[in-house]
Amino acid sequence: MAVSAPNVIFFDMFGKAVCSALCMNIAIVGLNQVYDRKIDMVNKPYLPLASGEFNASTALFIIAFSVLISMLLGVYSDSTPLICTLVSSLAFGVMYSVDIRMLRWKENPFLATSCILIVRALIVQIGFYCHALGSGFLGIELRRNLIFSIFFMCIYSIVIALFKDIPDIMGDAQEGIQTLSVQFGISSTFQICLLLLTLAYSCGAMFSKFCTTDVNFYITIFGHAIGGSVILLNAAKVDLSSSASLHKFYMLIWKVTLFF
Repeated sequence: MAVSAPNVIFFDMFGKAVCSALCMNIAIVGLNQVYDRKIDMVNKPYLPLASGEFNASTALFIIAFSVLISMLLGVYSDSTPLICTLVSSLAFGVMYSVDIRMLRWKENPFLATSCILIVRALIVQIGFYCHALGSGFLGIELRRNLIFSIFFMCIYSIVIALFKDIPDIMGDAQEGIQTLSVQFGISSTFQICLLLLTLAYSCGAMFSKFCTTDVNFYITIFGHAIGGSVILLNAAKVDLSSSASLHKFYMLIWKVTLFF
């Protein structure tokens, strides 16, 4: 069965975007682990650097190689929006993690949240949107689905920025990093995250009224309803005194967002 040209073009653009973004994400996460090694020895001793499985040289090589592959894919795609998305994501990753003057934004709750929100809710959404359209940034049409995607990811990014620090409260407190979890406690931060997630998925279900087809309507309303329900039902089972239980729920938030 022959594959039509538009489908080939779509999967080519999709593949380059996903692979380049995955490589860049590996680099950004790796960079964070390099500068968080002492903290991770307390919070996440199973990580390669914290456990001693990797040394700093190996980690830096993996980071550099991932950035190289990501940028080569971006350049090969001949897509300005994709290249800009990759470069700006890396720049914010450096500002978030690297421990030199004026950087290391993760030590400030406002700057840390802003960094994650700008990348995930704005740069990635708008950049990939323009890449998919094969257009530049100027003159793009702000359609309802893009506006909702940005709104949903703004809330989601705030949740990620807050929740990722809850299981790491012990190591952060020892290193003097004043996350909201350290300042206000695990229970309060956990409840704030649940309220924000409930808001996001409720708005997602309500957004279904703007869908133009019955199929999109049912997918949107039931998808967000199921996703929100899964999160709330599992939230009731979380042991706030267990770092492992909190981390498991944090990973569930990622999984639910990917599927719903």
